[in-house]
Amino acid sequence: MSTYSDPRIGTQPTTNVLASTPPIARKSGTMNSRSFSQQNNNDLDPKEIKEYIQHIKNTNKDLINKIEEHKNLIQRLENEKTHLLAQKQEETANLRSRIETLEGEQTRLTISIQNLSQLAPLANSILSDKKFYQPMMKRLWVKILLIKGQHC
Repeated sequence: MSTYSDPRIGTQPTTNVLASTPPIARKSGTMNSRSFSQQNNNDLDPKEIKEYIQHIKNTNKDLINKIEEHKNLIQRLENEKTHLLAQKQEETANLRSRIETLEGEQTRLTISIQNLSQLAPLANSILSDKKFYQPMMKRLWVKILLIKGQHC
């Protein structure tokens, strides 16, 4: 990896600078515009100057394109983050609603169990009372036999 020196920002690493650097920049040993302007104007070729200017323009375009790509990537990531956050909030709200529903069902079932446990002694006393239970069973059997007789 090569480096080039810029007095404003110090030494910077570059990747294969000489392959993409026009001849005029190679002559000066740097891509620094100050070094370029300090060169002897007698040995400058107008074609090389144009190539160098074009190289600078292309480099700037490349940098601008990369900056735009990064801005677009950041925007996409922010949009995805916002979407995921909204999705998470919606799921959380749905879970809270489901929890409230289940808590309501639990309360109703608890009340039903309490009511049934209070009715159990009453049902036992009714079934143990033969005066009440036997006539009711006789009527039930009579109804069953009548229904059965109608279908035979």
